[in-house]
Parts: sequence; structure tokens; C-alpha cells
Amino acid sequence: MNVQKWYWILYFVITMAFKSILERKYLKKSKQYVTTLIFLLISIAIIQTIFLAVII
Repeated sequence: MNVQKWYWILYFVITMAFKSILERKYLKKSKQYVTTLIFLLISIAIIQTIFLAVII
């Protein structure tokens, strides 16, 4: 169960970080990459909560 949690966390970190880098590079005047990073943090918190609830 712990391996699955870390798989999903790494998956979201890699995909959202890559998306954020591309948004920052190609959308120069936009701050859309900030919303992607916020979504990444929220996703990690949700994954942690789900797997914590499953363990309990």
C-alpha cells in the first residue's frame, strides 16, 4: 500500500512539474503555472489523506 501511495505522488509530481515548466516557458505573460503548482500541492494532500484513511 505504501508503494502505491508513493507511485501516485511521484506520478503527480513529475507530470504537474513538467506541465508547469512548459507553461512557464511558453506562456510568458501568463501566471497559469502557479495554478498548476497549487493543484499539485492539493493533489498530494488528497493522496496522503486517502491513503491515511485506508490504513486506519
